[in-house]
Amino acid sequence: MAMDTQRPFLHAATAATLLAAALLASACSPGRAVESPGRPSGAQSSITAPPSTPHRNGGLVFSRAVPSATDGSPLHAVVRGVSVQGVVGPVVVRDAAYRAAPSWAPDGLSFAFLGAHGISVRSEHDTRLIVACHPQTCSGLGAPSWSPTASSIAFSGQIDGDEGLFQVAPEGGEPTPIVSNLVVAGAPAWSPDGAQLAAIVAEGGTASLQILDAESGHVQRTIELPGLDLGEAVTWSPDGASLAVEVTGSEQGEHQGIYLVAFDGTDPQLLTACPDADCVDLVPSFSPDGMSVVFTRGRCDEPGSDCFVGDVWVIRTDGGNAHALTHGPGLDCCAAWRPLPS
Repeated sequence: MAMDTQRPFLHAATAATLLAAALLASACSPGRAVESPGRPSGAQSSITAPPSTPHRNGGLVFSRAVPSATDGSPLHAVVRGVSVQGVVGPVVVRDAAYRAAPSWAPDGLSFAFLGAHGISVRSEHDTRLIVACHPQTCSGLGAPSWSPTASSIAFSGQIDGDEGLFQVAPEGGEPTPIVSNLVVAGAPAWSPDGAQLAAIVAEGGTASLQILDAESGHVQRTIELPGLDLGEAVTWSPDGASLAVEVTGSEQGEHQGIYLVAFDGTDPQLLTACPDADCVDLVPSFSPDGMSVVFTRGRCDEPGSDCFVGDVWVIRTDGGNAHALTHGPGLDCCAAWRPLPS
């Protein structure tokens, strides 16, 4: 896999702030990102930004789709940083999957990402491939999810004909199955204590949200959301009390958006939904303080876009207006919040 050796990944700084300094080099002062102007979006002009909390939430990384030079369809993405003020930093990864979120190490000094050749880890010193995907041995690898204990990285996919959830050491090695014969959509989400995994599981043409024991893979709980069609993304709140779930619609074709669900499966609440029928809200991720959720708002009304045009947005968990963090020319997607240093 080709490494990005043209730009230093980190600046010289204290250990706790090394990665943030490089990813968000342009974020030293508040202001608008220096990037291509965004498309006009009918709802954006009336939306106000919630107060930022840079002292409690660090920056994020997200993927920006790189369109094909021939037909305009996105084939891969670059990974960039963005601050809570919406200031976009330089490219830190040049060969990433275009609809797969990166996943930070608990110390916030490196992150795992899905690329063309498998799963890699980007750190201060280098980019290293930890799960190589060869067409004859693996297919459909999902986005990685770094455990809170820092001991392993979980992902879904099919390896040597075995489909399910796998884990691999952050330094690489042979992936080992957590549970087999399971079709998992998107990336699993670790509980804050690292003891459980939440996953959206496809069975018999329907999807359910399952809570699995991280060691044995046994299903501990199935969370039912009657009448709602689950998408591919779920994320755990930092206090472990709730989950944010991507919902793509319902039996009536409505109610799409990001829902907050209590850990016991009760009282699902719609957190955010698109203001019109021509966009979708996808891929939620909680902020470190648990007070905000970042997500992707994809536009579906541009010819040939297939909802691959959109930006990264953020909304407070107690409600209010959503706010666009990025304004890219194509698809800005799948953001991951950097953990706060201990």
